[in-house]
Amino acid sequence: MAVSGGGMNIVLLNEKIIFALKDIDGKFDGFAIERLFAPSDIATLVETEPKEIKKDIKRYKKALAGKIQELLASNQKANLSAETIKNFDAILSFLSAKFNSVQSTAKKVA
Repeated sequence: MAVSGGGMNIVLLNEKIIFALKDIDGKFDGFAIERLFAPSDIATLVETEPKEIKKDIKRYKKALAGKIQELLASNQKANLSAETIKNFDAILSFLSAKFNSVQSTAKKVA
C-alpha cells in the first residue's frame, strides 16, 4: 500500500518486519545468537576448551560478546570455521533478499 501527500510517498508493506532465526533456516529454531558460532570458534575467541563450550554455552555468552566488540572496535579479523561462516552467510542472504524485495516493492509503488 502506498500513501502519498505533501510531496512524500510512504510505502507501507504488509510483510513481517521482525524475523526469528528459525524464519531464516529451520535448523536455527531455538538458537540464540551465540549458537550461530561453532563451539570451536567460541572456544578460540574466549580462549577456553571446546568441550567447555559444549557443556554450557550460555556461560560464555558475555565473554563472546565482549570479544566480538573488541575485534570490531580494533578493526581486527577472526578466523572462523566454515560452519560459522555458513550460518552467517545464510542470515546475510536472507536479509539481502528481504531488502531487495522491499526495494522492488517501493519502486513499483513510486
